[in-house]
Amino acid sequence: ATDYSYDERTLFVIKIDSEGSFPWGEDGVSFYVDGYQANSLQLVSDSDGGAIIAWQERTGEPGERVTCVYTQKVNTEGSQSWGQDGVLLYTSSEEAGAEELRLTGDGSGGAIAVWMQVPRGKVEDDSPKALLWDICAQRLDAQGNTLWTENGIRLGITEGGGQCPTNRVVASDGAGGAIAIWEDLRKGLTSVYAQRIDALGDIQWQPGGEEVCYIETNSSFWPYMVVSDGSGGTIVSFGTRAQKIDTAGNTIWPTNGVVFAAGGANSIAYDGYGGIVVAWGESRRAYVQ
Repeated sequence: ATDYSYDERTLFVIKIDSEGSFPWGEDGVSFYVDGYQANSLQLVSDSDGGAIIAWQERTGEPGERVTCVYTQKVNTEGSQSWGQDGVLLYTSSEEAGAEELRLTGDGSGGAIAVWMQVPRGKVEDDSPKALLWDICAQRLDAQGNTLWTENGIRLGITEGGGQCPTNRVVASDGAGGAIAIWEDLRKGLTSVYAQRIDALGDIQWQPGGEEVCYIETNSSFWPYMVVSDGSGGTIVSFGTRAQKIDTAGNTIWPTNGVVFAAGGANSIAYDGYGGIVVAWGESRRAYVQ
């Protein structure tokens, strides 16, 4: 959480146990970031009673803004494990910055962070600058060591035929890697794609990702939500639809997904049997399927 009674540079992490108590105190653990603004706060369990937190931090003077991605671990005792400043995952350049940070656990007490790399300024189609539009990922182990390429690996979406990837989500593949899902405009209209990165940071599926859904619409499929399917694949909901993707990148459910509601999902959860439970609201009523 960010407490605006302080400023946008103070982050708080609060733990509530099964008894409703606050093991880290009612005010939780706070830490101050050096930049003028911190946002896109993400949190996952460290599988040992603590948490791994990631955030984007903006620094620099007007016209020279720099975006950085940091992580920090709060252990089960409520202490910060990775130094006062946390672990730096990404520093933007003059050509591109970071947006839309997301985080998932790696299954071994570490985490995998995923963010969009967006070129700055005007971008012409098929220009070298357009190739900077991509999704990046970095894995950390339980000790806070970065395991993949410095500044994150790039999925190579634009180089693989994608265009303007956005609205990405990520889920663990259960084997130390992750599956990232996003939408882009490579077909002129919104389509949904997925890519798997293994535990070593190697891209597993075809360049540009595997197609999950393509429907002739100008509308985004937002909101996106994703869960692991318990077998190395993932289940993603996008707008009014959901699709299951196996560990090889194959879509398992009907083409373009299962339609479950007119208004789209508000929340999904793994059902323990290879499917999901979906909840949504319509006209002041709540539904579940």
